[in-house]
Amino acid sequence: MNFCQKLPLFFAYLSLICIASCSTIKLDKQDVMATLTPEFWEQQQNEIEHPSFTWRDFEDSKLKELTELALTNNPDIYSIVLAIQSADLATKEQEANNGINYNIEARTGINKTRKDDKQTNYALNANTSYEIDFWNKKTDKLAIAELNVLSQKILLKTARISLTSSIAETYFTVRLQDKQLDFQRATLTELEHQKEMLLARKKAGIITSLEINNQDVEIQTVKARIEDLTSQRIVSELTLGNLLGLPPHQFSLAPRANFIFPAQLLTAETPSQVLRHRPDIQLAEAKLQSAYKTFDLTRKSLYPNITLTANSGFASNALSDLLKNNALNWTLGADIIYTLLDTGTRERNIQQAKINAELQLNDYRKVILNALKDVESALASQASGKRQLDIAKLRLKAQQRLTFETQERYKYGSVSAFNVSIQKRILISEQENLLQQQLTNVRSSILLLKALGVDPEEV
Repeated sequence: MNFCQKLPLFFAYLSLICIASCSTIKLDKQDVMATLTPEFWEQQQNEIEHPSFTWRDFEDSKLKELTELALTNNPDIYSIVLAIQSADLATKEQEANNGINYNIEARTGINKTRKDDKQTNYALNANTSYEIDFWNKKTDKLAIAELNVLSQKILLKTARISLTSSIAETYFTVRLQDKQLDFQRATLTELEHQKEMLLARKKAGIITSLEINNQDVEIQTVKARIEDLTSQRIVSELTLGNLLGLPPHQFSLAPRANFIFPAQLLTAETPSQVLRHRPDIQLAEAKLQSAYKTFDLTRKSLYPNITLTANSGFASNALSDLLKNNALNWTLGADIIYTLLDTGTRERNIQQAKINAELQLNDYRKVILNALKDVESALASQASGKRQLDIAKLRLKAQQRLTFETQERYKYGSVSAFNVSIQKRILISEQENLLQQQLTNVRSSILLLKALGVDPEEV
């Protein structure tokens, strides 16, 4: 039997060795999305209108300007962009490794024998090798590299959403603080006006100095509140500048007259839509797929590596004879590398890869459950905020009528100017409560946008 007849038997024997040595460790892949999405939740959400909306639906030109600046200037965003570029290069490197390798080698040297004879050698070789991907090892490595790129892009999306929500919340907080400062200043004016009236009543002997002292305490309290709000606004402005990636001396946000908070953005979506948009779900999916691929790749370590090689070149003891025909040599062959015994290292690696995959599967479950909880909480907060806003509007409307009636009664002498001043103070307080509730509802909208995984760059 010649070599060509023995070759099929050799490969058959090698295949039997591979099959006999294959690991018995298996990994069951599960569809967690289908098992964890509650049917009643989907039915409940389908009964609600769910118009889509984005961050730009807040309809604030200044907020839009700040958000666009932050998305291009924030250092955390830029770090992730660089990480994506690095992952892209790693993927390209893996793609290059999947091709044919070419090498050119030039050598020269001196050999010395025991008789002190020296011999000079010259060689010029070209080598070519290609690893046959029988077991899709290269494909799996490339898939893992591509999943790493995808993970980095999902992290970028997560950072964009987090940054945009922080900017929006801080921006609207500053606007509320401006309004609160206006209300507190108006309250201080009313308190000082009341003090003048109290002084006149004390002079007439109607009240004692105790009421004057109490009024002074209220005035000092409001002044302290104004100072605190001013300090809080400075801190909020510094926070906003930091989110934009700007030093304090390069950023300031001027108060805006007649600022109106945007309306509450109500929406709902089905669970499948929610889960597919959220970046934490997408990242968990990518990590899970990478863990599955890593497990498959680790199991394939039991299979041999087969590489085709070819090289040709010139070798001679004299440089002048190096490129002559009689100096030409070439080889063509195949390398088969297989480890028979490794004291169980590969089995342990496979077991470890399975454990890692199961950990990723468990993390995937947790992320889905948290996503459902976040959306439910955001929708509940939206519904509660809408009810509280309706109540705040009713309270304000009632106080406006009471203040108007008190002013009318004052015209006819039925009440004193002191009573009018008190009602004005209460009216200012109700207006401030309404604005506070509007900010709470805006925050609920921001929370819902985050829960739905709405990307600020997806318009």
